[in-house]
Amino acid sequence: MKLHSMMCLVAIATLGVIPIGPVRAASAVNAYSSVATLPRVVDGRVLSDFAYDPAAQRLYAASDEGLFWSDLSEASPVMKGPLFRKRLSRIEIAADLGRIFYLGDRGNQEVGYVDIRNGSTAPVTLAEGLSWTSDLVYEPTRREVYVSTRTPRILVFDGASGERAPDVRVPGWYATGLEAMPGRVFMNIGDKNGIYQIDAATRAVTAWPIEGRVVTPAYFEADPSGRYLFATYDQYIVALDVATAKEVGRVTTTARATIAFDPGTGWLVASWADSRPRLRLKAFKVDGQGFTEVGAMDNPALGQWGIEPTSHGFIQQGGHSLLVWKALGASH
Repeated sequence: MKLHSMMCLVAIATLGVIPIGPVRAASAVNAYSSVATLPRVVDGRVLSDFAYDPAAQRLYAASDEGLFWSDLSEASPVMKGPLFRKRLSRIEIAADLGRIFYLGDRGNQEVGYVDIRNGSTAPVTLAEGLSWTSDLVYEPTRREVYVSTRTPRILVFDGASGERAPDVRVPGWYATGLEAMPGRVFMNIGDKNGIYQIDAATRAVTAWPIEGRVVTPAYFEADPSGRYLFATYDQYIVALDVATAKEVGRVTTTARATIAFDPGTGWLVASWADSRPRLRLKAFKVDGQGFTEVGAMDNPALGQWGIEPTSHGFIQQGGHSLLVWKALGASH
């Protein structure tokens, strides 16, 4: 998933949680347990972006020193690598293709990929000499990679062949916060309020009118099945039913939250800063009736607020480590 969810700065607040709408009570004290730690700094560089391969149960991590990985199925996982050395800013997995796509080298920006299942670790460059690239996502229906830039265009690449497709033009300054699900890509547009979407079949860009309220720019997190889109802005977490474009749940927090959707459990994990305790870490189930809190995790003192989903678990940013959390009762 995105760098935003691991590195977003959150202001400390002093109020308790004030739920808005039907947030039902927790049925368990802990939904996940902390099972391991990994280094947050490798070869003197902070690991800045992450992607998880559910088939191999591997966590991939990007830094200025290259692409690293860890096998989370091991009893005591460690960070290994790098698979290759490049200055990486963003990574995204295409699990169906067995590839990690990346944005690399801030001085001479490029888009490329590496195969992660065929034994080769040589990166393949799709385009270089780019400027102002900022984000990338993978849309699985058409197997295409979308790369946003600080211009009114989004670059598009065929994930299988590597060929560049026609650019997508956005009706405004530039796109931020790209989030893909089957058939569409959601985004903010710099000079406009509201959520925008790209139809993957036609590449048409349109506003997505919703029945509810989301103030943009927002951070988006998708249910990979395409049922829900989650958004965070200010002190709100909002769940949107994609089929009906209706808001179906809302939680108010004491500070802007970071979120991660765990496809293994179907839960949304959220963290935000608070004074009692210093950090909240909770898991929610969402349905047509709103949010149900299914767990409030005991958070170790070294835990901070950035989180990234795996499957039946998540990774939490710590002060000097990455904390590996696993769903209680999960076999993997």
